[in-house]
This record gives sequence, structure tokens and C-alpha cells, in this order.
Amino acid sequence: MSNAGVPPLPPTSVPSSRVVLWRQNTIFAALEAPVLVALLERHADQTLPPHTVIIEDGAPAENLFVVLSGTVRVFHRMPDGRETVVKLLRAPTIFADMELLHGLRMLESVDTVDEVRLARLPAAEFRELMHQYPAMMAAELLHVTAAFCVAARNEKQVFAR
Repeated sequence: MSNAGVPPLPPTSVPSSRVVLWRQNTIFAALEAPVLVALLERHADQTLPPHTVIIEDGAPAENLFVVLSGTVRVFHRMPDGRETVVKLLRAPTIFADMELLHGLRMLESVDTVDEVRLARLPAAEFRELMHQYPAMMAAELLHVTAAFCVAARNEKQVFAR
């Protein structure tokens, strides 16, 4: 693959490997390189070990979570401690977007399945980026509609014989 026509990244302290990880997600790939680099300069990511709770059902949705590598488990915990897994999300993906866009508390709990590289983007900054960059908003819209399609397919299976 040729890089002809692709402008070089501006000088930065952000390793190109981080930029590549973020660009694997279509939502952030929609951002211009200097905007993405500035975003990464403001927000570090972290590596979490398996079975680490990231956020619990009912917690305020204050951040968009960006899964850069690894797999997270989305689940419901019953009062008696039983858990029902509703989906597994593998990088590159995001979660908590629907809750933070609607001002809801988290509807589900999320923890790590394996080692996960994770970044947090404050809700207000995520909203502002989408307003400034229509291509990013369009990518988020595709992400949300895909999630609804999966949910509808899963609901149909629940009622199948």
C-alpha cells in the first residue's frame, strides 16, 4: 500500500502506533490527522488486566470508552449475583456512547475479558467533536444503528422456537 498523497503527521510526542490504533475505529478515522493527534496528546490510554471492572450499571456516563485492543464483556448483574452476558465487544470499538449522548446512567456493566488497552474521552469533548466534524458524527450514527440492528436480531432469537 502506497502512502502517496497522504500528508505526514505533524511533529508530536504521540507515537504513530497510537495513531494507528485509534484510526482502526471508523469514528476516529473520520478526524483529520492534526485533530486526532491533538486528541491523543490530551488523553492517555491504559492497559487493564483480564476481569477488571471498567464501569458498573447505574454509574454516570461521563466518558466515552475507546477499546483500542482486547475484548470487553457487557453484562447485567442480578441482585443475587448472577450475571447475564449481553455482548462481547472486540477492538476497535467504543461503548457508553448511547448513554452519554442521552444523559443516561450506564444501562449495563462492562469488564475486561482479556488484556485491554482502553482510553477515556470526556462526554463533552466527544459531543463537541461530533458537532465540529460531520464525518465523525456520520460514523457514530452508523455505529449506533449497527448496534440497534444487532439488538433487534438478538431479540428475534429470544422469541424464536
